[in-house]
Amino acid sequence: MEFEPLFYADKLHLVNPSGCIGVVCLWTKQEHALKKLAEAGIDLGPSSKIALVGNLYGNGISELAANLMYNPQIQGLLICGSNMSGSAEDLIALYTDGIREAEQLGSRVRVIAGRDRVVNNALDMSLAAQKPVLCYAGDFSSPDTLKKAADFVSGFTPSPVTSERIAITMEKPAVTVCPTEPRSLVITRDDPLSAWRELVFCLNRFGVPVMLRKGERRELQNVKVVIRDFEADPEELKKYGFRLSELEDYRQKLLSGYLPPDQEYTYGNRIREYYGFDFLQNTIDKLSAYENDRDCYLSLWDPRRDTYGKDAPCMVSLFFRVFQGELTLTAVFRTHNGMDAWLKNAWGIRGLQEYVGRHLGMKCGPLTVISHSISIDTSRNDFARRVADSKQFVLNTDYNGRVEISTEDGEIAVTHTRPDGTPINVYRGTSTERLQHELYRDNVLSDIGHAIFTGLELEKAKAVLDSRISGAERPEKKGPGGTKRLSAGCPTEPRSLVITRDDPLGAWKELVFCLDRFGVPVMLRKGERRELQNVKVVIRDFEVNPEELKKYGFTLSGLEDFRRELFREELPPGAEYTCGNRIREYYGFDFLQCVIDKLSVYSNDRDCYLSLWDPKKDTFGGDVPSLTSLFFRVFQGGLTLTAVYRTHNVTDAWLKNVYGLRGLQEYVAKKLELKCGPMTVISMSVSIDAKRSDFARRVAEEKGFALNMDYNGQVLIMPVDGEIAVTHTRADGTPIKVYKSRDAETLARELVRDNVLSDINHAIYIGRELEKARAALEKGSEYVQA
Repeated sequence: MEFEPLFYADKLHLVNPSGCIGVVCLWTKQEHALKKLAEAGIDLGPSSKIALVGNLYGNGISELAANLMYNPQIQGLLICGSNMSGSAEDLIALYTDGIREAEQLGSRVRVIAGRDRVVNNALDMSLAAQKPVLCYAGDFSSPDTLKKAADFVSGFTPSPVTSERIAITMEKPAVTVCPTEPRSLVITRDDPLSAWRELVFCLNRFGVPVMLRKGERRELQNVKVVIRDFEADPEELKKYGFRLSELEDYRQKLLSGYLPPDQEYTYGNRIREYYGFDFLQNTIDKLSAYENDRDCYLSLWDPRRDTYGKDAPCMVSLFFRVFQGELTLTAVFRTHNGMDAWLKNAWGIRGLQEYVGRHLGMKCGPLTVISHSISIDTSRNDFARRVADSKQFVLNTDYNGRVEISTEDGEIAVTHTRPDGTPINVYRGTSTERLQHELYRDNVLSDIGHAIFTGLELEKAKAVLDSRISGAERPEKKGPGGTKRLSAGCPTEPRSLVITRDDPLGAWKELVFCLDRFGVPVMLRKGERRELQNVKVVIRDFEVNPEELKKYGFTLSGLEDFRRELFREELPPGAEYTCGNRIREYYGFDFLQCVIDKLSVYSNDRDCYLSLWDPKKDTFGGDVPSLTSLFFRVFQGGLTLTAVYRTHNVTDAWLKNVYGLRGLQEYVAKKLELKCGPMTVISMSVSIDAKRSDFARRVAEEKGFALNMDYNGQVLIMPVDGEIAVTHTRADGTPIKVYKSRDAETLARELVRDNVLSDINHAIYIGRELEKARAALEKGSEYVQA
């Protein structure tokens, strides 16, 4: 009988298909495992006892067991290599202790006895006629491992094969993808587990199906997660398959610069040894000398090695910044496993932050994790669904402040206050629609739940006014709230901003508005600035009106000139760098041509990444790049581009930079005969010069009412059989789900829980309409959605 895999045939290395031993090399590369086995004197030729070599990272354990049931001639398992996720213990427990039923997140599941690893419901270990003989030889770094492996193989004698092949079918659950703008997601939570749960919920609900070399995935782009604190309950972690001890072990590994011989890279090695200096110590030294240093940046991606390498880092950069008296850290991932790696990575990265903070004697502030291409394996859809279904309604903190609604002098008064109750502005009027637009225009609200409940309360206040003036005609009054615009120093979470617009000028104007309204005053070497962190801007199209540009001091010809400069590969005399030189010549290859070549061969390539920051040169001063990385990705049929800036001047540089970057995107897309998709620009430290405050204020004051699209779909409200029926539909009107209740607040909670809405203005409007529908039902009057 020869080995025939049911699963992962393309990921297994066959040695002798008629062999009787399978080698499970865990996290160690198969090439390295084969090399070490050969060093041990183990026969790897056509007559070898070894049938195959394969990895086990963790999630493939059900498929591994199913492959063995289909190949009963495999009677021995040699387990060896780097055991980074407890997969060795899982495999041993599976064959020694079996499977038991358990409850996980409200569902009955099957797990490996004594472990938390969930297995596929189709896997029935009782069907196997016999269990394989297991030998755990250990890590290849141990001197005893090779001897144990050689002794096991040489001494192994198989029994006659008496059982037939047993074929197990593992069906994947059906997937419904809800609409959204897949680049706009921002999650802000007070602890890492809550952040991870919301991330899994969003990937399960909105993830776009893609087929990668590793298999089918559901993907989102440029997801930003802000974790404000790191308290974690070990028992809560266990519910989701995480162990605090394993997270702490990973944290310690991330602090180590040691590179094991069977690994191409480790994050710890890239951070602490690879470039010839310890980045953590370098950061401590810089921030000790100057607290507002914005050069504490490291690229873990080495373009000279990783651009054409086989195994390259997923985490590509770290940026430390002292902000509002705390040490903040931003970590960027090129690709990210949202289900299994994200929480572990975040936990480990926090260890880096605490290490630096401890040496500086400084409190750790929020951690921001940005993932350019984040996905979940569709083989894990069942677990993702359980995590998603366990989500309950929670009214999150609105970091933009509080809203108090009252009626006075025949008007509705909406008072925007700081968290401590200090008033910021008062909006007055009799039209709830106008008040809705004023609150949206001024970015008074940042949380969808807060917005929808504000809409409910606006209509309740309107009903109170109407009851006082029963049936009387009342002209719209415009109190001072309609004109008073207090901008500077308003509260917000300064890392959570995302702007999505259909044109670059519209995006720039909103960015200037937000910096004028929310920017935190900082004193840099260059002078006083107003700063925000990790601002994400998604630009869906690039139509520009030359006359509109002129109003703000830009000319189309000037933007085109800069675009051409970005293509120049020559380094002018006296210049330490140019972006064009870093992109097209500095590393010894043309990155744009590299992207074209890679995507021509495989359109789903996720290695089209370039770091413009050269750690060996830029870490130690001089004139260093603000633009630090580019990431091209074919997604939903279009060529997308993500650009990350370490520092960014908004009033003068941002629009020019974005226009130039679009030129790079269009150049590559044209060569590939693809359409250009959206561009995402992420600015880790984005600011306006205090000297330009008057200009910024003028731009901000011009902001008027605007209705932006809610990319999560439409919401239709109507009375049905004595209840309010809320139908969530796609943009084309196709229904997704219907919510029913007589209670408007219950419906509001369900819409917030399911992330039905993504636009603040839309959320306030839906809250108003829900209250109108509720009141109409109560009175027995007709309701028609406005």
